Amino acid sequence: MKNELRISLASMNENVRLHASAPQRNPIVVDYFPPEDDTDGYTSLELLLISAASCLATALKLVIQKRLKKHISRIEVDASGVRRTAHPTGFSKMSFHVRCVSRDLDEATLDELVQSTKQNICPVFAMLRDDIETSVSATVIAPSNQDE
Repeated sequence: MKNELRISLASMNENVRLHASAPQRNPIVVDYFPPEDDTDGYTSLELLLISAASCLATALKLVIQKRLKKHISRIEVDASGVRRTAHPTGFSKMSFHVRCVSRDLDEATLDELVQSTKQNICPVFAMLRDDIETSVSATVIAPSNQDE
């Protein structure tokens, strides 16, 4: 893994729409909700939720498959954040719910892995401010025939 990551960001219009890219990656649009509300990109806070959720999901999937040698056919994460009303209007609370489709993983093990991953593995969670209340829950779903 690289020690240094690079991105480029450039304005796209007279509002606050930005074009973001990283070497050898597909570009994305980052936006802010101006009074005209003509946005079509992700906001910075949505990207933070995506970053935390994807960090948690990828770390969990790797630990479950590589360390525990358990089958997992799908992992999903729903995330939400509650913004502060005073500036800076960052998150005061973030919630994540992980769903793993697995035939041989139990919820107690998944709950333990979620907490361990959040505290010890995921670099995005490690960078979140201490005053953000963060909760993570998890559910194991038995696979259907199409999930096998």
